[in-house]
Amino acid sequence: MLGQLARQKEQWDEAIQHFSRAAKLDAGFGDAFLGWGGSLVSVKKFSEAIPPLEIAVKLQPGNPAAHYTLAIAYSRSGRKQDGDKEFAIQKQLTQKGAAGEDAIPPQPTPN
Repeated sequence: MLGQLARQKEQWDEAIQHFSRAAKLDAGFGDAFLGWGGSLVSVKKFSEAIPPLEIAVKLQPGNPAAHYTLAIAYSRSGRKQDGDKEFAIQKQLTQKGAAGEDAIPPQPTPN
């Protein structure tokens, strides 16, 4: 919450601090890792952004924003091939979402 507020105000150092603290407190909190990495990308610390973004993608493989942000970090760090792969995943996920396809298939209703 505090990280998101700092990010909205473009207070990047504060956002990085809050998101990294949240990620360290809860290793399964994908949004914290995404916020941390995204804030690092915003201040052009692309190489530093890669580790938290890779974790965000592992925790939220169906989140196109996580793949997009990781793609930017990879591309700007000289890892063009990795960046292209992540952009392709992001595009595929976005197209699925636009087509109304759910990441989780509907469950059958009990009789």
